[in-house]
Amino acid sequence: MKKNIPIMLLISVIVLSCEDNNNETITEEPEACFTSSTINAKVGETIEFYNCTKNATLFRWDFGDGETSNLREPKHTFLKRGVYEVKLIAGEDKNQDGILDELDEPDIYTTEITIKPNHLSAKLTIWSTEGWSVENPNYSLAINAAVHFYKEYPEDFVLGEPDYTLYSDENGQIKIYDKEIDAVGFIVVKNEESNIVNGLILAGNYVDQADIDNSAYYEDATVGGYKYLDINGDGIVDEMDKAPLAFISISLEETHEKVVYIGK
Repeated sequence: MKKNIPIMLLISVIVLSCEDNNNETITEEPEACFTSSTINAKVGETIEFYNCTKNATLFRWDFGDGETSNLREPKHTFLKRGVYEVKLIAGEDKNQDGILDELDEPDIYTTEITIKPNHLSAKLTIWSTEGWSVENPNYSLAINAAVHFYKEYPEDFVLGEPDYTLYSDENGQIKIYDKEIDAVGFIVVKNEESNIVNGLILAGNYVDQADIDNSAYYEDATVGGYKYLDINGDGIVDEMDKAPLAFISISLEETHEKVVYIGK
C-alpha cells in the first residue's frame, strides 16, 4: 500500500491541474483597423476600404455622410465635397441584443477622408443696381447676398421655407459643385433688394432708348428704369411673365452660368 501512495498523489495533482487549465477563459480584446484605397478623392469616385481588424467578427461602418455598412470590406462613394470622418466599430455582440454598439465594448478606429469637388454645376454672379444711373452705368457686386433655393416650383406663387440658403462670396458669386443641392429655382435677397421686383425677374436697367427698342416690349419702360425678363418669349413683358422664382439647372454634365440683378 505504501508504494501506491505517491502514484495516487501524482494522479490527483495531474487531474487538478487539468481542471484548472480547462476553467481558464482567455479573452482577446478587438483591435479595430482599416486602410483605404485613398484618403483624397473627388465627388463620385469609389473608395475601397480594407479591413485589418483583429479579434472581431462583427463590423459597423459610419462614413460620416449619413451612410453606414455592416460589410467587412465595403466600397463607398461620396456625393458632396468635404472632409468626412470614417469610423469602424469592431467587436462581438456580447449582450446578444442583435446590435453592435458601445454596450458591447467594441474597439473603434477612425480616419479622415477628404472629398474634393468634381464638377462646377452652376455659377451665379449677382449684381446690385443700387447706385446705377445713366450717367454712371456701373453695377456693384452683391456680396453676402442670401440666395434661397427651392426644390419645387410653387404653383400658387406662395413661397414657404427654402430648402437651401447660400450666401454670395467676395466676388458676388454662388458656386454649386456636383449635386450639393437639388433645386429648380431661387430668389436673391439683400436688405431691400431682390431679383424679383414687382413680381418680375429683373434683367438690369435700360441704358438708352435703343436698349428699350431692342428689348421685349414693356409698357412702363423708361431710360434708366428696370428691365425685366420676357420669360415666355412672346416679345412682351406683362402679367404672364411674373414668377416667384428664377429658374436654375443643376447638372453633372454642364455648368449653368447666370448673371443675376437685384433691385428695390
